[in-house]
Amino acid sequence: MMKYIRIIFIFSLPFFFAQGAKLLNGLTVNLAGVVGPDQKGREQVIIESVFECMGVKATFNEVPYGRHLMEFQDKKHYDFVTTIPYNEKLSGFKTLSHIAYYNGVITRASLKKEIKSLKDLAGLSVIAFQDALKLLPGLNKVVNKFKVYKETTKQELQGKLIIAGRMDAAISDSMIFYHYTRKLRSDKDEGFKDRVKFKFHNIFKPSRFHLYFSDQKLQKSFDTCFSKLRVKGGIQKINHLYMLDAVYDLL
Repeated sequence: MMKYIRIIFIFSLPFFFAQGAKLLNGLTVNLAGVVGPDQKGREQVIIESVFECMGVKATFNEVPYGRHLMEFQDKKHYDFVTTIPYNEKLSGFKTLSHIAYYNGVITRASLKKEIKSLKDLAGLSVIAFQDALKLLPGLNKVVNKFKVYKETTKQELQGKLIIAGRMDAAISDSMIFYHYTRKLRSDKDEGFKDRVKFKFHNIFKPSRFHLYFSDQKLQKSFDTCFSKLRVKGGIQKINHLYMLDAVYDLL
């Protein structure tokens, strides 16, 4: 059974006043730092802010990354889906890019190697997020030079494998990596008693993501509200808060 988060808002635009408060049924990905019932991720907070402006109620159904694409296409009862890469095309109506993920290479701070480009990963064992080869330009051209290359949908494994010394580097968004490893580094049950220092190597351009809606009116309403919040500085404030929290903790 899929987990879900039920979110209720009280504000409304005229379009929704005419129809009453509309309940949207949506899909999202169960990645730390994206959504979560215990600690909200940056993407969830941004979407909630826009939905509040739209005056809608929403249910978020969490599924593994990648599965959300197939389920939105196969099951027609979803009103929206989150976390869609800029180059992914689905049936429905694509919003403005509401978020950018800042992928990079993360290593132990003690690794004695300067990493300024993908070529510098030659000879290292690397674990990346699922579909990184498709999403990150240039990665597929150098991956054959790596000692080991793996992709995983379970990004909580990335930090664990680096801490254990089984992988040299991870390719991940800094905030997602931070959320997964924050508890792990101090979890005595895992056998990692000492706080491990990481280093984030910023070698990729930001990866922009979108939502897709099944109804064009909802997509236009989302874009209108998102643009208003961005002009007022609300989106920038959310990004700034989460980025500082994550990046400084990695240092």
